[in-house]
Amino acid sequence: MSTLWPFETIKDIRLKKDKETLLKNQHPWIYSGAIGKGLETCAPGDLVRICHADGTPVGVGFANPTSTLSIRVLSFSQTNWTETDLYNRLEKAFHRRTLSTNQTATRMVHSEADGLPGLIVDWYAGVVVFQASSAGMQRLKHLIAAHIMTVWKARACIENTDAGFLKQEGIENSMPLFLGDIPEKVSIQEEKNTYWVDVLDSQKTGFYLDQADNRKRIQTLVSKGQTLLNGCAFTGGFSVIAAAAGAITTSVDVSKKALQLAKENFKSNQLNPNDHVFVTSDIFDFLASDTTIYDTVIIDPPASQKEHPPQATKLTPNSIARHATVRPQVVTYSHVHAPMLLGGRNMNPLFVMPVCRANGKSLS
Repeated sequence: MSTLWPFETIKDIRLKKDKETLLKNQHPWIYSGAIGKGLETCAPGDLVRICHADGTPVGVGFANPTSTLSIRVLSFSQTNWTETDLYNRLEKAFHRRTLSTNQTATRMVHSEADGLPGLIVDWYAGVVVFQASSAGMQRLKHLIAAHIMTVWKARACIENTDAGFLKQEGIENSMPLFLGDIPEKVSIQEEKNTYWVDVLDSQKTGFYLDQADNRKRIQTLVSKGQTLLNGCAFTGGFSVIAAAAGAITTSVDVSKKALQLAKENFKSNQLNPNDHVFVTSDIFDFLASDTTIYDTVIIDPPASQKEHPPQATKLTPNSIARHATVRPQVVTYSHVHAPMLLGGRNMNPLFVMPVCRANGKSLS
């Protein structure tokens, strides 16, 4: 174990007796109400041994007494967690994702799904951007970044952890990491399309790689001459796909800088941005004033809605449906940043029928 390993000891936390089934069900999060004792001795990010009420060790995780999400589980069977375990998890995640010949970017680590709670690692043509959003991963980020540079052979490694997440974890004034030859932006390929990614000053890690399957689906749901509204368009990923299929797109985003990069992405794909519409506006204000009817509407609002409940109530299925025809096409609605595609006859009737009735439309 290297001298950089931040955990000198591991503390014990006991669950309440009636909460022991949480680990049996392998839920990766344990909230404060399930903990009997031991949490009060921990600092944010401490490595802890999770025990039943009688003291029997059953797992290991990161503790955080400042958050209601008090334990992020690392293992449901081990009773300790070492530097070797960290590297094994990183390598398993890395080898699980293989880049195809027409793909230069992918999500290498997806937090709990890879047994690394709070860690997101995105690969952009050799440039890695990561988020260490849990207190435990913040303690490990130097080791993680060094591994990415030396073992994964990245040419640059950049941390872009949201300050809001760190505040929730009780972490103030964390200095981000920058290793290697840092570019301002990176060109990536996804299927037949290329995109510029701002890896230094952007949302999340710079591009929504987790929306790749949805972007791929869009090209099958629009056709030449149809109109598409891409709300919260960011750098135009969905718009580029739709425009390449012949649709006329309207891209709306509050960030003028993001839309400028969206226009560059159009040009990178031999699409003339002047043939399309780009609007710098808050999506709520835009929907309130725009009266256009579109064949396709894509709405993937930012997670900030959770921080502004009055504003979030303005974006509802009804407010979206007013701007879309109901034909065998697609309406994308994301509630609290959880995207859901609803397409043609595959639409969820529990969602769509009340919307159709409220707007005088019918499914066909």
